[in-house]
Amino acid sequence: MPTLTLIRHGQAGTRDDYDRLSETGMEQARLLGLWLGQREPAFDSVFSGSLERQRQTAAIAMNGVREVRQNPDWNEFDMDGVFEAIVPLLQEADAGFRQRYAAIESEIARGGESIHREWRPADGEVMVAWLKSRFGEIAGVESWEAFRERVKRALKSVADMEAEAKVCVFTSALPAAICIAESLGLEQPRILSLAGTSYNTGITVLRIASGQPELVSFNSASHLPDQLLTHR
Repeated sequence: MPTLTLIRHGQAGTRDDYDRLSETGMEQARLLGLWLGQREPAFDSVFSGSLERQRQTAAIAMNGVREVRQNPDWNEFDMDGVFEAIVPLLQEADAGFRQRYAAIESEIARGGESIHREWRPADGEVMVAWLKSRFGEIAGVESWEAFRERVKRALKSVADMEAEAKVCVFTSALPAAICIAESLGLEQPRILSLAGTSYNTGITVLRIASGQPELVSFNSASHLPDQLLTHR
């Protein structure tokens, strides 16, 4: 049966420049690479999504030892696109949200570090609006349902490989959580909970039997010291 090792990317950049690794993220990827090198896992194929933070993590961790192929189906949902589409609609519809989001923008402008590493209530409101399609179809923004189906397609591409294939994928928190959900029969709230607890460069392993994923381990980060355990 194929074995799938999912690795979340390292810590990403700031809110206004998110799709790249922070210095912490690069160090997480470096330590991951050392850990993988000591164990010499016999991956038959290594993939990443096409997002910069995913590709950077793969490149640092693999250190040129293995070819890393890209499959955009492993990408995270387009958070920038979702926020660009939904924030103006919420601002127009809700004066309270307008104030809450303005506070985020003010903190970014002041240069505070914590705003880039924390979810604020207004962030959650944007996500809920996207997940529930509160504003109906928004041109150019992938829906939650389409996103989930895309990740399931990526998972099936691994399930269709030869029986003993060992596959490694550098991806993001929600795609990994969706794969786990397929193994455990979980729905949206639990998927989001899994993603929210995922460590940067955390390792999740599934095996696929008769086309059905089975969870082996979730969110291992033994390659990182405590001070480098981050969620965002």
